[in-house]
Amino acid sequence: MRNRWRGMLYLLGVGWVLASWMVVGCGAVHDLRVEPNTLLLPADGKRDVSFQVTATDVWGARVDVTKKARLIVRGEGAELRDPKSWEEKKFRIAKVGRYSFQAEIDEQRSPEVVVQALDQKSYVYEMLRDVYFWADKIPQEDPQRFGSPEDILQAIRYDKAKGGYDRWSYITNLQSHTDFDTKGEYVGVGFNMAYDPKGKLRVSLAHADSPAGKAGLERGQLILSINGKALKEIEEQNLWATIFGEPSAGVAVEMTIQEEGKEPRSLRFLKGTIHVRSVFLHKIIERAGKKIGYLLFNQFIEPSIGELDEAFASFHAQGIDELILDLRYNGGGRLSTALHLASLLMGRETQEKVFFQYLHNEKNKLWNQSVSFQRGVKNALSLKRLFVIAMGGTASASEVLINGLRPHLPVVVVGQTTHGKPMGMYVYNFFDKVFAPISFKLANAEGKGEFYEGIVPEIEAADDITRQFGDPEEAPLKAALESIAGPSGQSRLPLRILTPQKQIPMDGFRRIIGAF
Repeated sequence: MRNRWRGMLYLLGVGWVLASWMVVGCGAVHDLRVEPNTLLLPADGKRDVSFQVTATDVWGARVDVTKKARLIVRGEGAELRDPKSWEEKKFRIAKVGRYSFQAEIDEQRSPEVVVQALDQKSYVYEMLRDVYFWADKIPQEDPQRFGSPEDILQAIRYDKAKGGYDRWSYITNLQSHTDFDTKGEYVGVGFNMAYDPKGKLRVSLAHADSPAGKAGLERGQLILSINGKALKEIEEQNLWATIFGEPSAGVAVEMTIQEEGKEPRSLRFLKGTIHVRSVFLHKIIERAGKKIGYLLFNQFIEPSIGELDEAFASFHAQGIDELILDLRYNGGGRLSTALHLASLLMGRETQEKVFFQYLHNEKNKLWNQSVSFQRGVKNALSLKRLFVIAMGGTASASEVLINGLRPHLPVVVVGQTTHGKPMGMYVYNFFDKVFAPISFKLANAEGKGEFYEGIVPEIEAADDITRQFGDPEEAPLKAALESIAGPSGQSRLPLRILTPQKQIPMDGFRRIIGAF
């Protein structure tokens, strides 16, 4: 997912910074313009809206507009803010309606900029018709006939039932989204679950400082019931989205768990604020005379960059020969963080080479662009190959990382077929919510990116939930280590797993968090 608040912000209608050309022209104004031309905004009164004004003279030279131009505003509900000078003029719109903005110098006026300020339901619907990757598939509808913005998205998104792919676009609470993306915090219980190869549900990961971790939940424990409902009942009624109750601190959760060879026992704990670490574990394993780094990485969020830098500083200082990157539970997140990780892996060898490409719908082709690896990243490793542990929970930015590296670096995937999301979304704030519609496709430097069915591993291995992370005997880690230490050092393909492991449905924002 790419957060476009830090680039081309005027295209989002979110907190634009007012800018004006400051170059002195050679004569009278010939061409006066205000950009962008048309905007869709939620009428929530929370946005500072501003415009870029440009002017040229008859010779095509830029004219200084900062002291000469004034802005004409038409429409009821546009509040002028901080009118200290032209450069600081901003507007907020708090009432549904059509607004126009027009610059004037002397007696010459620019074409009008039209702003549509919309209610919640109309905003989501019109954004689907504009920035959504499958905008041409959105039917003509009256958004007011739906009960909520969430109902609109659920009813008309281009999903499997309509012959499409979208199982990812979501609407969620603004504060929750911001807390997780910028601080790595969310309200919940602090653990995740997964099925083992025999179809038994186990704790797959528990954050040590979370309510679940403090109550004694650990990787490998069997889960028999949640809040009084047996596993079979939860599965048959598809209660995964609601089984833990309201997403509020203080909500009680009861579970029955069992450890191998012991009697079942009951646990009770309260939901709270969980602070997650993206880098769950990093260590060095010595095998066949090589130092092999192991990194379990679970989220692509803003705080991840500092954690990655810390881990790679350790790898760099110890001079590792190989790296095994464990993304089995990483459901994606910020592409800017994926770019940073890719640059740490590649070092100087691929500076200025393309990591991935953004591809938008027909209406927004001007937004298409390529993103290159970062320059001068401290403690980058310059690996000759990379082993990645991936499973069905590996999605989005994790898959983009694998796909984007492959034109430049041999990447050996160990585990099972990944989720299959070669798409990304922009994040739009509206009222007290966040709307994240699928807005672009992601391809690598060779233009490849059609992995809707997932990325297939070169070495297959089941998620060995009965063993702890970093245990050299844990199945996918063991397979990667054996491949590295083998006589040829090449990948091997063992017997195929006939039945993929069952997956707990986790879409939208929940998949990005990767835990309950």
